[in-house]
Amino acid sequence: MCQIRVTAVDIDPTILEVATEYFDLVQDERLEVYIRDGLHFIKQAAEKGTTFQAVLFDVDNKSPSSAISCPPAQFLEEDLLRQVKTLIGDQGTVKLGAVPQQQCCV
Repeated sequence: MCQIRVTAVDIDPTILEVATEYFDLVQDERLEVYIRDGLHFIKQAAEKGTTFQAVLFDVDNKSPSSAISCPPAQFLEEDLLRQVKTLIGDQGTVKLGAVPQQQCCV
């Protein structure tokens, strides 16, 4: 049987509150949630030698001047991407969500 462990990181504690209250999210040996800045989490995890099989970026940039709505530019910086490479090694996977901004006229 495949054992999957998920580590989730979100900067907003309200997300965890909503997931727990309305969607019955339960943290256990298979799910660990950290409330902190994802950039700092990645840096600290890489420094500690933590490894993951996959890293998923599901972050949003709300700036209307940006060409994409996610991820924010900080998540695409070379140093951070090197840290992610350290976390996943040669066999890991990175998934990155990107949504182009759309111009609307009313």
